[in-house]
Amino acid sequence: MRILNIIYAVIPLFLSAIFTYLTYTSIFTLWLAFGVWLSMIIGFFIFIDFYRLSRKSTNYEINYTNAKKYKIASFVTSFNENPEIVEGTLISVKLATNDYGDVYLLDDSTDQKIAEELKAFCEKYGIIYLHRKDRKGFKAGAINEALRKVGDNYDLVAIFDADQRPTENFFEQVLPYFSDPKVALVQVPQNYSETYSGIAKAAKYQQEPF
Repeated sequence: MRILNIIYAVIPLFLSAIFTYLTYTSIFTLWLAFGVWLSMIIGFFIFIDFYRLSRKSTNYEINYTNAKKYKIASFVTSFNENPEIVEGTLISVKLATNDYGDVYLLDDSTDQKIAEELKAFCEKYGIIYLHRKDRKGFKAGAINEALRKVGDNYDLVAIFDADQRPTENFFEQVLPYFSDPKVALVQVPQNYSETYSGIAKAAKYQQEPF
């Protein structure tokens, strides 16, 4: 599979080089021509990939199963975030996780005031609070350290950013995919609730092909 991935990555470069050689008119515009060909060929590859995945998805069936058999650790990652935003996310994750397992706040905040407020909130609502000071590995490091601490106590792990709020029936929709023995990870699209800026709108539309 790794060899196929390398071949797949090299082919656009190889084809772009060939088309550039066949069409360029000046040595001074050589790199510009290469860039144009590369962007067109990569765009074509992306289109083919989306088309292939869309055709494949129409033939995919979910074998619904008793999702209650899974025990889940829901991780929420945070670093000096606005406590109000984090607390809202924690409540949403708590409601979604419900009887499936436990909610963990992986807080790397260096602002002591924020850390203390979040810790108090977690203690009040039965959320497990994990705090690091060295921030080794940043978000990935926090997740890896939490995974080591929870060990084999859970069947699955769900990861949410500080501003990602799942719907209350989130796990009912996601867990059936794990009835397929070939599935080890499920990634879901995001629905943006606030699109008041150009960046937010672009992020929203970027999720549409999902």
